[in-house]
Formats: sequence, structure tokens, C-alpha cells
Amino acid sequence: MNIKKTEENGSKDQSNDSASDDVIQLVDRLFKSVASEINMPKDITLLLANLHTPYLKIAKETPNLFAIENHQARVFLSKAIKISKTWNQEYDTNNSYIKKLESVINNIVNLKNYESTVFIKAELDLEKQISRIQKRHDIKLKREKEKSLGQEKILKAKHLTKNTLIEKMTGKKIPVFAKELLLSEWFNVLVLLNLRFSLKSKEYVDKLNFVDYLIEYSQLNTETVISEDEIYNLAREYKSGLLLVAFNPIDCENKHNDFIKNLINNQNTITKLKNESQNTQKTVTDTQSSTQTIKKVIEPSPVDQVAQKKQEKIVVEPLKPDAMIPNKKEKQDNPVDRKLESAKIQPEEVLDISQYKKKTEKSSPQINKELINLDSNIEITEKEQTDIDYNEIMSSITIGTWFEFTSHKTPIKAKLSWISPISEKYLFVDSNGIKLTDKTKSDLMTGLKNESIKILHKFI
Repeated sequence: MNIKKTEENGSKDQSNDSASDDVIQLVDRLFKSVASEINMPKDITLLLANLHTPYLKIAKETPNLFAIENHQARVFLSKAIKISKTWNQEYDTNNSYIKKLESVINNIVNLKNYESTVFIKAELDLEKQISRIQKRHDIKLKREKEKSLGQEKILKAKHLTKNTLIEKMTGKKIPVFAKELLLSEWFNVLVLLNLRFSLKSKEYVDKLNFVDYLIEYSQLNTETVISEDEIYNLAREYKSGLLLVAFNPIDCENKHNDFIKNLINNQNTITKLKNESQNTQKTVTDTQSSTQTIKKVIEPSPVDQVAQKKQEKIVVEPLKPDAMIPNKKEKQDNPVDRKLESAKIQPEEVLDISQYKKKTEKSSPQINKELINLDSNIEITEKEQTDIDYNEIMSSITIGTWFEFTSHKTPIKAKLSWISPISEKYLFVDSNGIKLTDKTKSDLMTGLKNESIKILHKFI
């Protein structure tokens, strides 16, 4: 009996060993196939390889593991492989999925006994993590697309605004202050309203009409007179536009006052030109009158004309022999000769007239010169040329340039950190990146002109 039992136990051990060998081979094949996955990232393949030992243990406890399709250990491994194939490191720059997968696998490795709930939870955790990564990526793509569309819309609005301003300003003689205002500050106002509202909206049309009014009010036209009420109304519209593009109240108030001052000075210039024009016109009239007077003086009088005609009729005949004999008698008084003698213009009179004529001719070029100067006052002045040079300097300024601001009690040095594409404000920071101040393009240009702001060519 004992021998028979020993033989039976030996046959069972042999069959168990054979079954165990089969399980080991199946598990080995399973993880070799996982390692050979083409689309699987290498880091994930190495992590999944850590499941080899736990799955071998489960397979020994459950001989028919590979026959049960819905076994949670098999379901989890299939899902982990499938999810891992969809993972992309470009979407998950901080490798959050790798970290989650590592945590899940460690939980399975540390299991003493198989628990289906652990595998179910592990599967759900991986699905949630990959879903969050995908959502973040979708949001990123959406924002990039919106940013691209927004930039395209901004460029289109800027292009339209620029063409509109150029069209309105072409052929007009506009002062420098008005030209700079329209092409910088008001350009940003129109671009912003174009993006916020339609081109036919009241908000946009009102600010566009400001351009026409400013051009009209700033024209050096002696026939147009602008009242102070009209200037102050336009200044209020200007201030309301500045508040739309993030100017602080103090800057707005200062620019508002400067705007009024510039328009009033422009009107004073128009008045001065009008007075000069009237004086020049009066000088021209007086000159024409003097020329007519000289002409009357030079023309011979009716008596002189008669004497001249009579002198032309006198015929000189050949002398007779008798006439060659000297006559001792006094020459007879001839009334015609006496009249001719009295009608002659004396050399002194001719000299006086010629001198007066020369004097008049000398005065005429001066009058023409004044007329030319009156028109040339409207052309670009030396100050405007200087402003054009400063515009070139402004366009050459790049981010990272250091400046010195001397308007403070103690001069400060700051670096240009950022230029706003909408308001064109210049942001300045210290060496630690902390904001010190910001300036508009106009303020920065003014500071460079009066040397309260200096460009440092040596970096600190």
C-alpha cells in the first residue's frame, strides 16, 4: 500500500512540474511579446517588464489564467499596453503618465495575494491619467489656434487702420504733433475698437471721425478759424480714446493738456500767418500803385508831344552862298525854338526818375521773397527733420537695451524688457527683472530729445 501511494504521489508531482513548466513558458512568451511591441516607448516597456514575476505567481495560482479572457490581471495588462501606445511625450512634457504607471506597477508588485480590485483600480487610474493628458493637449492646441487666429486678426486690423490713416493724411500738411499722435496712440485706439466692435459701430465711427476733425483743426489754413469750445470738445474725445488703451489717469490728463496746448498754439500760428498775408498783400498793392505813378512820370506830357512833332517837321535845307557870310546882326528870337527849349526834359529830372525806378525794382524782389517765405513756413521744418531722425532711433531700439532716467532725484538705470504690440508701451525693469517704470513711445522720444532719458550702449 505504501509503495502504491508513493508511486501515485510521484506521478502527481511529475504532472504538477509539467504544468508549472507550461505556465512559466506561457508567461515568458507573454512578456517577450510585450517587450517586442514596436510602438511602445522604451521607458514603458521596462516598467511593464517588472510585472513578469507577479504574473508568474498569479499564473501558478490560477492554472487556467490564459483561458479566462475576463480575468482582471489579463484585462489590466491588455489595457496598460493599449493606453501606453497612445502616450506621447510631446503632450506630456513632465512625464506624468510614466510616474502614474510606475506607481500602479509598484502596487501590484507589492501584493502578497491576488486581488482583482487592485487591478481594476490600476486600470481606471491609467485611463484617467491619459485622459487628462489628452485634454491638456487639446486645450493647448486650441489656445495655439486661437492665438494664431488672434494674431492674424490683429495684423489685419493694423493693416486696415494704417491704410485708412494714410489715405486721410495724404496731401495734407499736418503738424508733427498731430502726425505722431495719429500714427501711434490713435492708431492703437482704432485697432482695439476694430477688434472689439464692427467697423460700422458707433464706437469705431466716433473715434474715426476724430481723425478728420484733428486733421481739419491742425491745418495751417488762414480761412478756417476754430473756436476754443471745438478744441476742448475734441480734447475730451482724445482723452476717452486714451483710456481705452490702458493709459493711466495721470498720463491721460497730461496728454489731454498737451493736446489742448498744441491745438491752441497751432491756431495762434494760423492767426500770425493770416496777419502776415494781409500785410504782404498791402505791400504788393502799394508797390503796384508806385509803379503806375512812375509810369505816369516817365510818359511825356501833351505839350512835350506837340513840341516833339513840330521838331520832327523841321527840314534842314542846304546853306546858300549868301548864308555863309557872317551876319553881324543878333540872332532873331524864334517862338518855336523857345517852345522846344522849354519842353526839353532836364538831365536832373531823368536822373531822379531812373533812381526812383531802380529803388522800386529793388523792393519788388523783397516782396516776392516774403511771399515765398510765407508759403515755405508750411513745409517741413528743421525740428520735423529732427523728429524724423528720432523716429529712426526709436525703431532701432531692441529689447534688452539699457537706459538711464535722469528726471528722478537719483538717476536710475533700467533695461527694456517688453514692448506692447497693442499700446506700444515700453516696459523697463531692473537687473532683477522687477518693473521700474513704463513709457509710451511719445514719452520715450520726448525724454531722448530733452536728454532726461539716455541710451546706455554698455550693458550692466
